[in-house]
Amino acid sequence: MRHPKSRFPDYPPLRRAPDLAEGAVVGLSLRLARAGRHDPYNVFEVEGVEKWGRPARFRLSAVRVSDAPFDGVPAEETRDGALHVLFETDRGERFGVSRCRAATRPAPQEGVLLLDRLGRTWFCGERAGAGPLTGSERLRPVPDATAPLMRDTVLEGADLPDRLPALGRFRLGSQGEVIGIEGGLGPVGPDLLARVSARVEALVAREERIRRVAERHFGDGALDGLLLGRDLPITDGLIPAYHAFDARKAFDEALLKVTRGFLEELRADGLLAPCPNNGPRGVGPLEAWNRWIAGAYDAPPEARDREDRYGEYRLADSPGFKTVSNCLIRAVVEMERRVWERHHPGERYDSGSRDVPVERADVETSFRDACARIITAYAEEETTDNIGFMDLQGRQTSERFMLGESFLTPVLCAVPADYGSAPVPLPPIEAPRSIRHLELSLPSGTLVMADWFRIDGFNEGLRALLGGADDFEINYADGLDARARAYFEKAGLVIVQVGNTSPAAYADTPGVWRMGHVDEDHDAFWTEEGEPRPGVTAPEPVWRTCTDLWANTFADREVILDILMASEKYPDRVDALRAFEAYAEEYGVSATELGVDRLHLYVPTGHGVHAEDFNEIFRAAEIPPADWREDVYVLSASPLTVDPDLLAPCDWRERARVAPDPSPEP
Repeated sequence: MRHPKSRFPDYPPLRRAPDLAEGAVVGLSLRLARAGRHDPYNVFEVEGVEKWGRPARFRLSAVRVSDAPFDGVPAEETRDGALHVLFETDRGERFGVSRCRAATRPAPQEGVLLLDRLGRTWFCGERAGAGPLTGSERLRPVPDATAPLMRDTVLEGADLPDRLPALGRFRLGSQGEVIGIEGGLGPVGPDLLARVSARVEALVAREERIRRVAERHFGDGALDGLLLGRDLPITDGLIPAYHAFDARKAFDEALLKVTRGFLEELRADGLLAPCPNNGPRGVGPLEAWNRWIAGAYDAPPEARDREDRYGEYRLADSPGFKTVSNCLIRAVVEMERRVWERHHPGERYDSGSRDVPVERADVETSFRDACARIITAYAEEETTDNIGFMDLQGRQTSERFMLGESFLTPVLCAVPADYGSAPVPLPPIEAPRSIRHLELSLPSGTLVMADWFRIDGFNEGLRALLGGADDFEINYADGLDARARAYFEKAGLVIVQVGNTSPAAYADTPGVWRMGHVDEDHDAFWTEEGEPRPGVTAPEPVWRTCTDLWANTFADREVILDILMASEKYPDRVDALRAFEAYAEEYGVSATELGVDRLHLYVPTGHGVHAEDFNEIFRAAEIPPADWREDVYVLSASPLTVDPDLLAPCDWRERARVAPDPSPEP
């Protein structure tokens, strides 16, 4: 819940020509504003002037008025009745008034404006036309400042709070401020007012509870532990640089300890909530936040599962935790600038300057400022210092998200296209399935596999078949899927992301090649005395590949030659084959005669790559599981009996090949 402050500028000054009577311009400022020539911030757009493909915006610094045209500006653009009117910007540009229009005109919203018991203004409403108000609409605090235009026209010279509570149709600015009222103000029905007032009071009471906890944890001396091991004065920055590893680690751990103690009390008081709609979207810090809310990190590390042992490090980047460090960083940066300017009077500050001594008094001032910011940020659930929280990303897609409402009860929202609209919470989504089934033809019967084929012409040929750049967002699940599909459908090539694993192929199941790992030291193969168990041996791999690029890339040998030929670097397939064989011999590419003309592939989807759960969930009747082996993916000569619910829907179709003409070139 934010309580923003907003100050509207007065009307821009009028500069009338010396020979123009003062009476000729009476009421002109109000008339121009009413006509929508500029907005309440004195910002306007100019017809026909764009920047980056959008209407350019200008800030009005003065309105020039004359009874004669202005030099250099067409008279028809400045004419306003008997006068000529010119808008002058803060950069000296000049535009005729007829080309100018208000830059900010958000869609109207119907709602209620009212005051809380602390005298602050709130708005509860929806976009106009959404239906009758119920009191359950979006509720948010708004600045109580009043634009001159609104005060002079709608409010009859009064300030906005003096006319509340009120019902009406309002235009709200980017910070929630009321920048326009359409049709005047009306009374609020008692039932509607009671419902909205109850919601406001609940939020105010919540704010007071959070403030009391924050003040206990961030009083005098709360941040002194950040200085342990540091000598004063400090000349290399109050916050240690990352390359000063030991000092930065101690600093971050001390800050996290203070932050965690504070937030654990908020958690115990029921003032925090998990993110309800992250799930498979996979925003890592919010995953850690949800796990912490559930108590997963309360047990000692040795008592946790693998995910909770290694996932806790992301907790410090969750919005609920990071707000403390954001407030601290802002306070420290401002302090270090003041210190620098004190030592360099009259010089221009460089944001990278950290070579001045920071004394104890400076540190104490900075820490007091930081604590005040932290208390306010959490009590008001204010995100002013939280740069970056408007731009969250997960693993599933490259889509960017923002938080709606409070960072203590985070809800993922789509980023509005215009940044002025209210963020809309995203619906929860089901986890995509982790396994995909594909069929790959083997016209030659020889499967060739590497992490990548670094053969002259391979990249160029692949791009030619793709019809453009080989450019996919493979840090995200949907990007991995898009790349895999494009390779398969346009080039007949398979790529499976395998991480830092280098899986080997095991053929101990007839007609199946299990790509993964075998624990040769497992008790299944050795007695307690360290002797081999009779009749039991670990399977041997039939081929291995290095995966420096954390992937297996494979296809029939003829498909690799097709790709090389598409580069137009080889006069015929014989030359392409020579290039392939030379590369395979030098770099250890596997080329295995499988004796089949088709393979069934059971491979991880993009989601499965990130979940790393193929071995845990893939089951086929023909493949016996064993705790001494781990499968990364599976190849089979025949379809396997797999529960259809395990498989992601897939309509991919392998690129149809045209068999090369075996006749020699003339």
